[in-house]
Amino acid sequence: MRTSHAGLHVAAVLRAELDEKQVLQAAARNGIVTAGLQDCFHTVPAQSGLVIGFGAVSATGLPVALRTLGRILAS
Repeated sequence: MRTSHAGLHVAAVLRAELDEKQVLQAAARNGIVTAGLQDCFHTVPAQSGLVIGFGAVSATGLPVALRTLGRILAS
């Protein structure tokens, strides 16, 4: 038996003044890899946001990652 790292995701909608691509780049610069919500839409306009997976994050790493994302989204 192995631990499953699938299916543990949250979709977060971005405020209108935040640019999805810039948020993704800032997250990556801080060691956080996530996906853009716009990639999940086939309608126009696509909703800007993040698809945040947390299935493979350690219990100690998750709070740090969430605080970092919080700082990025607050800017």
